[in-house]
Amino acid sequence: MKKLLSAWGCTVAVVCGTGAATTINPSNFAAWSPNLGWVNCRGDTANGAVVSEYVCSGFIWGANVGWINLGDGSPLNGIRYQNTAADDCGVNLDALGNLQGFAWGANIGWVNFHPLGTPRIDLLTGNLSGYAWGANVGWISLSNAFAQVQTDAIQPGADSDGDGIADSWERLKFGGLAIATATSDADGDGASDLNEYGADTDPRDAASHLRISGFAVSPGGSPVTATWTSTETRYYRLWGATQLAPATWSELGLGLITPDPGASTTRAFANPAAPSRFYRVEPVRPLFP
Repeated sequence: MKKLLSAWGCTVAVVCGTGAATTINPSNFAAWSPNLGWVNCRGDTANGAVVSEYVCSGFIWGANVGWINLGDGSPLNGIRYQNTAADDCGVNLDALGNLQGFAWGANIGWVNFHPLGTPRIDLLTGNLSGYAWGANVGWISLSNAFAQVQTDAIQPGADSDGDGIADSWERLKFGGLAIATATSDADGDGASDLNEYGADTDPRDAASHLRISGFAVSPGGSPVTATWTSTETRYYRLWGATQLAPATWSELGLGLITPDPGASTTRAFANPAAPSRFYRVEPVRPLFP
Protein backbone atom coordinates (compact mmCIF):
# COMPACT_ATOMS: atom_id res chain seq x y z
CA MET A 1 0.00 0.00 0.00
CA LYS A 2 2.80 2.41 0.84
CA LYS A 3 6.52 2.23 0.47
CA LEU A 4 8.49 1.16 3.49
CA LEU A 5 9.59 3.93 5.84
CA SER A 6 13.14 3.79 7.06
CA ALA A 7 13.94 5.03 10.56
CA TRP A 8 16.50 7.77 11.06
CA GLY A 9 17.71 10.02 13.86
CA CYS A 10 17.68 8.54 17.35
CA THR A 11 19.28 5.21 17.93
CA VAL A 12 19.09 4.90 21.71
CA ALA A 13 16.11 4.00 23.88
CA VAL A 14 14.08 6.78 25.51
CA VAL A 15 13.07 6.37 29.12
CA CYS A 16 9.49 7.16 30.09
CA GLY A 17 8.84 10.86 30.69
CA THR A 18 6.47 12.61 33.03
CA GLY A 19 2.76 11.84 32.63
CA ALA A 20 -0.24 14.11 32.24
CA ALA A 21 -3.98 13.73 31.75
CA THR A 22 -4.86 12.79 28.18
CA THR A 23 -6.48 15.03 25.55
CA ILE A 24 -7.79 12.00 23.62
CA ASN A 25 -11.56 11.63 23.29
CA PRO A 26 -13.07 8.95 25.58
CA SER A 27 -15.08 7.43 22.72
CA ASN A 28 -12.56 7.79 19.88
CA PHE A 29 -9.23 6.55 21.17
CA ALA A 30 -8.29 3.37 19.29
CA ALA A 31 -5.62 2.98 16.62
CA TRP A 32 -5.21 -0.34 14.80
CA SER A 33 -2.30 -2.43 13.64
CA PRO A 34 -2.67 -5.85 11.98
CA ASN A 35 0.39 -7.00 13.93
CA LEU A 36 -0.41 -5.33 17.27
CA GLY A 37 -4.19 -5.28 17.45
CA TRP A 38 -5.87 -2.29 19.06
CA VAL A 39 -3.75 0.52 20.51
CA ASN A 40 -5.36 2.66 23.20
CA CYS A 41 -4.28 6.30 22.80
CA ARG A 42 -5.89 7.31 26.11
CA GLY A 43 -3.60 4.94 27.97
CA ASP A 44 -4.75 4.77 31.58
CA THR A 45 -6.35 8.27 31.16
CA ALA A 46 -3.95 9.77 33.72
CA ASN A 47 -0.90 9.24 31.48
CA GLY A 48 -2.36 8.98 27.98
CA ALA A 49 -1.48 10.90 24.85
CA VAL A 50 -1.42 14.68 25.19
CA VAL A 51 -1.47 16.90 22.11
CA SER A 52 -0.10 20.42 22.49
CA GLU A 53 0.62 23.08 19.90
CA TYR A 54 4.23 22.09 19.21
CA VAL A 55 4.76 18.60 20.66
CA CYS A 56 2.95 15.48 21.77
CA SER A 57 3.65 13.73 25.05
CA GLY A 58 2.39 10.92 27.26
CA PHE A 59 1.80 7.28 26.51
CA ILE A 60 -0.36 5.00 24.41
CA TRP A 61 -1.02 1.37 25.32
CA GLY A 62 -1.10 -1.85 23.36
CA ALA A 63 -2.23 -4.93 25.24
CA ASN A 64 0.22 -7.03 23.25
CA VAL A 65 3.21 -4.66 23.45
CA GLY A 66 2.82 -2.44 26.53
CA TRP A 67 3.50 1.30 26.71
CA ILE A 68 4.61 3.47 23.78
CA ASN A 69 6.08 6.85 24.73
CA LEU A 70 5.29 9.88 22.54
CA GLY A 71 7.82 12.13 24.32
CA ASP A 72 8.23 13.85 27.67
CA GLY A 73 6.84 17.24 26.58
CA SER A 74 10.16 19.02 27.21
CA PRO A 75 12.25 19.27 24.01
CA LEU A 76 15.78 20.42 24.72
CA ASN A 77 15.50 23.55 22.58
CA GLY A 78 12.19 24.49 24.21
CA ILE A 79 10.34 24.30 20.88
CA ARG A 80 10.24 20.85 19.26
CA TYR A 81 11.99 17.50 19.64
CA GLN A 82 15.04 17.30 17.40
CA ASN A 83 15.02 13.48 17.35
CA THR A 84 18.80 13.32 17.22
CA ALA A 85 19.62 12.32 20.81
CA ALA A 86 18.28 9.82 23.31
CA ASP A 87 16.94 12.52 25.64
CA ASP A 88 15.30 14.61 22.90
CA CYS A 89 12.97 12.28 20.99
CA GLY A 90 9.25 12.44 20.50
CA VAL A 91 6.41 13.30 18.14
CA ASN A 92 6.05 16.91 16.97
CA LEU A 93 2.99 18.78 15.72
CA ASP A 94 3.24 21.63 13.23
CA ALA A 95 0.82 24.52 12.75
CA LEU A 96 -1.01 22.70 9.94
CA GLY A 97 -1.68 19.59 12.03
CA ASN A 98 1.05 17.36 10.61
CA LEU A 99 2.66 14.86 12.99
CA GLN A 100 6.32 13.93 12.66
CA GLY A 101 8.97 12.31 14.84
CA PHE A 102 9.57 9.14 16.85
CA ALA A 103 7.68 7.35 19.61
CA TRP A 104 9.36 4.58 21.61
CA GLY A 105 8.07 1.26 22.87
CA ALA A 106 10.38 -0.82 25.05
CA ASN A 107 8.97 -4.00 23.50
CA ILE A 108 8.76 -2.86 19.87
CA GLY A 109 11.44 -0.17 19.41
CA TRP A 110 10.88 3.01 17.40
CA VAL A 111 7.57 4.03 15.88
CA ASN A 112 8.12 6.55 13.09
CA PHE A 113 5.57 9.30 12.38
CA HIS A 114 6.95 10.05 8.93
CA PRO A 115 5.50 12.27 6.15
CA LEU A 116 5.21 9.23 3.87
CA GLY A 117 2.53 7.90 6.22
CA THR A 118 0.77 11.31 6.21
CA PRO A 119 -0.04 11.24 9.94
CA ARG A 120 -1.94 14.40 10.85
CA ILE A 121 -4.66 15.97 12.97
CA ASP A 122 -7.63 17.73 11.41
CA LEU A 123 -7.50 21.10 13.18
CA LEU A 124 -11.26 21.56 12.92
CA THR A 125 -12.43 18.18 14.21
CA GLY A 126 -9.43 16.83 16.11
CA ASN A 127 -9.59 13.61 14.08
CA LEU A 128 -6.29 11.87 13.40
CA SER A 129 -5.57 10.20 10.08
CA GLY A 130 -2.72 8.48 8.30
CA TYR A 131 -0.22 5.94 9.58
CA ALA A 132 2.79 5.50 11.81
CA TRP A 133 5.40 2.82 11.06
CA GLY A 134 7.36 0.51 13.33
CA ALA A 135 10.10 -1.60 11.75
CA ASN A 136 9.20 -4.43 14.12
CA VAL A 137 5.42 -4.12 13.91
CA GLY A 138 4.53 -2.57 10.56
CA TRP A 139 1.81 0.01 9.99
CA ILE A 140 -0.33 1.52 12.74
CA SER A 141 -3.50 3.13 11.39
CA LEU A 142 -4.74 6.25 13.18
CA SER A 143 -8.16 5.94 11.54
CA ASN A 144 -10.05 3.20 9.78
CA ALA A 145 -13.56 1.95 9.04
CA PHE A 146 -14.06 0.76 12.62
CA ALA A 147 -12.38 3.34 14.84
CA GLN A 148 -11.03 6.89 14.88
CA VAL A 149 -8.45 8.52 17.13
CA GLN A 150 -9.56 12.01 18.07
CA THR A 151 -8.11 14.68 20.34
CA ASP A 152 -10.60 16.93 22.10
CA ALA A 153 -8.07 19.75 22.44
CA ILE A 154 -4.68 21.02 21.42
CA GLN A 155 -3.16 22.34 24.62
CA PRO A 156 -1.37 25.71 24.55
CA GLY A 157 2.36 25.42 25.13
CA ALA A 158 3.94 26.21 28.47
CA ASP A 159 3.93 29.91 29.37
CA SER A 160 6.53 30.22 32.12
CA ASP A 161 6.54 34.05 32.16
CA GLY A 162 2.76 34.35 32.29
CA ASP A 163 2.40 36.78 29.38
CA GLY A 164 -0.18 34.72 27.50
CA ILE A 165 2.34 33.76 24.81
CA ALA A 166 3.61 30.20 24.57
CA ASP A 167 7.31 29.90 25.43
CA SER A 168 7.86 27.83 22.28
CA TRP A 169 6.52 30.61 20.04
CA GLU A 170 8.62 33.24 21.81
CA ARG A 171 11.75 31.13 21.37
CA LEU A 172 10.91 30.44 17.74
CA LYS A 173 10.27 34.09 16.88
CA PHE A 174 12.65 35.92 19.23
CA GLY A 175 15.18 33.32 20.35
CA GLY A 176 14.17 33.64 24.01
CA LEU A 177 11.63 34.93 26.50
CA ALA A 178 13.05 38.37 27.25
CA ILE A 179 11.55 40.40 24.38
CA ALA A 180 7.81 39.68 24.05
CA THR A 181 5.24 40.53 26.72
CA ALA A 182 1.46 40.80 26.79
CA THR A 183 1.71 44.47 25.73
CA SER A 184 4.94 44.67 23.69
CA ASP A 185 4.98 45.42 19.96
CA ALA A 186 8.43 44.45 18.73
CA ASP A 187 7.95 45.58 15.13
CA GLY A 188 5.88 48.68 15.91
CA ASP A 189 3.02 47.77 13.57
CA GLY A 190 0.25 48.48 16.08
CA ALA A 191 -0.46 44.81 16.78
CA SER A 192 0.83 43.57 20.13
CA ASP A 193 3.09 40.55 20.20
CA LEU A 194 0.33 38.77 22.11
CA ASN A 195 -2.11 39.45 19.27
CA GLU A 196 0.47 38.39 16.69
CA TYR A 197 0.83 35.10 18.53
CA GLY A 198 -2.94 34.63 18.39
CA ALA A 199 -3.03 35.40 14.66
CA ASP A 200 0.24 33.54 13.91
CA THR A 201 1.69 36.56 12.12
CA ASP A 202 5.35 37.60 12.25
CA PRO A 203 6.05 39.90 15.23
CA ARG A 204 9.36 40.97 13.65
CA ASP A 205 7.80 42.21 10.40
CA ALA A 206 5.72 45.39 10.46
CA ALA A 207 3.97 44.33 7.25
CA SER A 208 2.77 41.10 8.85
CA HIS A 209 -0.26 41.55 11.07
CA LEU A 210 -3.97 40.74 10.94
CA ARG A 211 -6.00 43.55 9.39
CA ILE A 212 -8.92 44.20 7.05
CA SER A 213 -7.13 45.24 3.87
CA GLY A 214 -10.07 45.74 1.50
CA PHE A 215 -13.73 46.69 1.75
CA ALA A 216 -16.44 47.21 -0.87
CA VAL A 217 -20.15 47.98 -0.64
CA SER A 218 -22.46 46.95 -3.45
CA PRO A 219 -24.93 49.45 -4.95
CA GLY A 220 -27.87 49.53 -2.60
CA GLY A 221 -25.68 48.84 0.43
CA SER A 222 -25.66 45.03 0.45
CA PRO A 223 -23.84 42.72 0.15
CA VAL A 224 -20.53 43.91 1.55
CA THR A 225 -17.23 42.32 0.56
CA ALA A 226 -14.31 42.30 3.01
CA THR A 227 -10.74 41.18 2.46
CA TRP A 228 -8.29 40.58 5.28
CA THR A 229 -4.76 39.30 5.69
CA SER A 230 -4.75 35.61 6.59
CA THR A 231 -2.56 32.58 7.11
CA GLU A 232 -3.25 28.91 6.45
CA THR A 233 -2.57 28.11 10.11
CA ARG A 234 -5.68 29.95 11.36
CA TYR A 235 -9.42 30.03 10.77
CA TYR A 236 -11.49 33.20 11.09
CA ARG A 237 -14.79 34.71 12.18
CA LEU A 238 -16.26 38.00 10.99
CA TRP A 239 -18.16 40.24 13.41
CA GLY A 240 -20.22 43.39 13.00
CA ALA A 241 -21.57 46.17 15.23
CA THR A 242 -23.64 49.31 14.73
CA GLN A 243 -21.58 51.41 17.15
CA LEU A 244 -18.21 51.29 18.87
CA ALA A 245 -18.94 52.79 22.29
CA PRO A 246 -20.31 50.61 23.70
CA ALA A 247 -20.05 47.94 21.01
CA THR A 248 -22.25 44.87 20.79
CA TRP A 249 -20.60 42.58 18.29
CA SER A 250 -22.59 39.97 16.38
CA GLU A 251 -21.24 37.26 14.14
CA LEU A 252 -22.13 37.90 10.50
CA GLY A 253 -23.50 34.42 9.85
CA LEU A 254 -20.56 33.02 7.92
CA GLY A 255 -19.51 30.63 10.67
CA LEU A 256 -15.94 29.47 10.95
CA ILE A 257 -14.12 30.60 7.81
CA THR A 258 -11.41 28.50 6.18
CA PRO A 259 -8.74 30.84 4.75
CA ASP A 260 -8.32 31.25 1.01
CA PRO A 261 -5.02 30.15 -0.56
CA GLY A 262 -2.34 32.80 -0.36
CA ALA A 263 -1.93 35.76 1.97
CA SER A 264 -5.50 37.07 2.10
CA THR A 265 -9.10 35.91 2.37
CA THR A 266 -12.22 37.53 0.88
CA ARG A 267 -15.87 37.01 1.85
CA ALA A 268 -19.17 38.69 1.00
CA PHE A 269 -21.99 39.06 3.51
CA ALA A 270 -25.30 40.86 3.99
CA ASN A 271 -25.08 44.41 5.32
CA PRO A 272 -28.16 45.20 7.45
CA ALA A 273 -29.55 48.70 7.12
CA ALA A 274 -28.11 50.93 9.84
CA PRO A 275 -26.78 54.49 10.11
CA SER A 276 -23.29 53.04 10.54
CA ARG A 277 -21.67 49.63 10.62
CA PHE A 278 -18.32 48.44 12.00
CA TYR A 279 -16.57 45.16 11.29
CA ARG A 280 -13.76 43.13 12.77
CA VAL A 281 -12.04 39.84 11.98
CA GLU A 282 -11.06 37.30 14.65
CA PRO A 283 -8.41 34.57 14.25
CA VAL A 284 -9.48 31.20 15.61
CA ARG A 285 -7.72 27.98 16.61
CA PRO A 286 -10.78 25.73 17.01
CA LEU A 287 -9.25 23.05 19.25
CA PHE A 288 -7.62 25.45 21.69
CA PRO A 289 -9.29 25.46 25.13
